[in-house]
Amino acid sequence: MLKTIISATDGHRGRGAASLSQVIATATGARLLLVGVEWDCPLPIEESYANARAELEAELRGVRDDVAPDASTRVAFGLSPAHALRRVAEDVHADLIVVGSHHRSRLQRIASVDIAMQVFHDAPCAVALAPDRLSPCRELRRIGVGIDDTPESAAALDLALELARSAGAEVALLVVAADVYAGLPTRAMSGASVGSFHDVIDARASLARTTLDTALARCDGVRTTGGVRMGDPATELIALSADCDLLVLGSRRWGPVLRLALGSTTAAVMREAHCPVLVPPRGVASEEHEAHRAAHANVLI
Repeated sequence: MLKTIISATDGHRGRGAASLSQVIATATGARLLLVGVEWDCPLPIEESYANARAELEAELRGVRDDVAPDASTRVAFGLSPAHALRRVAEDVHADLIVVGSHHRSRLQRIASVDIAMQVFHDAPCAVALAPDRLSPCRELRRIGVGIDDTPESAAALDLALELARSAGAEVALLVVAADVYAGLPTRAMSGASVGSFHDVIDARASLARTTLDTALARCDGVRTTGGVRMGDPATELIALSADCDLLVLGSRRWGPVLRLALGSTTAAVMREAHCPVLVPPRGVASEEHEAHRAAHANVLI
């Protein structure tokens, strides 16, 4: 259950993050803290940061008054935004960190995603990216969830259902079965190998349908739709995001249905998604599950 949310903003960037944070905090009753990050220089310098800090504090109050009236504010110091936000998250026992950026160019968008990824890898809690290039989130009406058969996916679904119940939102489940074959690239596709390829794809599709049915069975009391698609996971999840107010993805690695890592699929979705993206934290159980899966890899993976 979400009890404390922190939202990173400097007054100019991060208004989308503050807006999403306010919507989630209102729905769940969570405490909301707007955090501005000030560089903590390790070397002695003559200039005072008093004026810069006062300006940042004023900008934080401005964001609070405009889009997050229920929030409190804090200025944090760190060698990087990720480091500072992690320290604040640990201090206030945050359940969710929301970050954002106003940059619009593709190169700058990648940089903002990289910062979000740094926050994610450092954070002890869930992390969401809500870029200011998107329209501000006013309410949660439809929450998309990318699912597979891993504990990470289960955590994503649990969080999405919690938010949906709090906000009265609909949940849209999507399972993507990859349609590529990871066979040896130097081996010619004989008749037998073509048959093997179709067997693998059919098995993935069957697993995807089973995964969807299992997830749908957990959605009691929530309006839910679900679908299975064959194709590139990032592409299909980005398409889903166009009809959602929030997209929730499992953390770190995907399982055999998607077979892609956070750095590829989730980073790609964060760069191009049409709505904010939320990623729950990865737990110890997930690490053990992944080690077991790697040790017992089969043709589906």
